Amino acid sequence: MQIFVFLTEAFPIPFRVYLFTISSAFRALCGIAAGGAKMAINLHFATPLEGTGDIADFNAKDASLETVLSLTGMLVGAVILPYITTRFATYAALAVLIVIHLSLNFSAVRGVVLRTLNRQRACLAWAIYRSSEYQSGAHNGTADDVTPSHISKLERIFHRPSRLVDLSGKIVGQCKIGSSLALVSLNGQTSGSLEKVLDILRKEQYVLWFDAACLSTLGSSPTVVGKPRIHIFLKEGYTPRDQLKAWVHATELALMKNKTRRRTPASSGTQTAEELIANSYRVVDEIYPNFLQAMYQKGWVPTNDENLELVATLLPGPPRTVIVGIH
Repeated sequence: MQIFVFLTEAFPIPFRVYLFTISSAFRALCGIAAGGAKMAINLHFATPLEGTGDIADFNAKDASLETVLSLTGMLVGAVILPYITTRFATYAALAVLIVIHLSLNFSAVRGVVLRTLNRQRACLAWAIYRSSEYQSGAHNGTADDVTPSHISKLERIFHRPSRLVDLSGKIVGQCKIGSSLALVSLNGQTSGSLEKVLDILRKEQYVLWFDAACLSTLGSSPTVVGKPRIHIFLKEGYTPRDQLKAWVHATELALMKNKTRRRTPASSGTQTAEELIANSYRVVDEIYPNFLQAMYQKGWVPTNDENLELVATLLPGPPRTVIVGIH
């Protein structure tokens, strides 16, 4: 944000007001994001795997570290200040400090191993659990495991939350959770297929369906063309457990569709949309409890030891709409 302040000299005076305004706005946004991130990290370090955490002790150490860094910065500034005598030296020093600052922050973020699930971590964990190596036991508890440390190595910092990926990082689909049925355009074919899906998922607190952009209605039933674009509609009374299962279901569907496209490209659209949802749901419903058990044993944070509900933050806010009833 201080970059805009330093750049004000290169612009006429009327434009400097706008630069100062932009700088203040970015500083406010940074403060909001940093506050939320700090609270999440505080919670992470206050709940260790072994022993009991102490949030007061953590905050005290954090304040001491800030003091040391401030004093170090003042000392370094006093040493190099006599050598910065030109505008070029000023901007060069600024560029070097920004690179160092971003590099240290990047390393710090990569070093944190969070034990709560978000959309990307849940997708990677399920992809590992569904891999042939894991199912056959060939992973031997080493590299290809669902531990938080291994998931952290695969996780990308700059990642669109709606993307569904496989273990290689390849995008296999997209999914939006908490969507509204109004976003899905229905005709005679799709409405009939959606009714079948509602019946398949009648005991669940969510419904999956596809965006019109990836559906082909040339046949008697709609088929998925290319990479699936999935919407998750939540029913009234949903819980975080339902959100996680819905996201896992969407991930399984995208992985299943990707395998079909790779094995039989010429007939990749033979499965109808409702068949894809039904086949993937059959797999998820069968092994999902075992998945939760494996995640719990590997150190992921549960909300309830009895029902094995894992802490998962998949929705940034309340959903647009919820399904109140189906008639």
